[in-house]
Amino acid sequence: MAETNRYTISQTIVEAILSNLETKKKEVPVFEVEVDNEGVSYTLSIKKEEFIDALKKNLIHYENEEAYEGCQKIVEAINYLESKK
Repeated sequence: MAETNRYTISQTIVEAILSNLETKKKEVPVFEVEVDNEGVSYTLSIKKEEFIDALKKNLIHYENEEAYEGCQKIVEAINYLESKK
């Protein structure tokens, strides 16, 4: 699934980060995965200190999709977060 839906997964990660740029939380939930046969669900989160790295890694998927408006938002968010260091 991850291989065939890279851009969709990337969008979810980026949107979670962009909507939490000002958060005071140490980590932000991105996905919830339910494992039916175990009756358990897992929440996959990203730590605030990993936002810049995650944005940089996901930028390539936006570039590959030629989603340039999204690229611009990602670059602006990276610059903003780097200025806050």
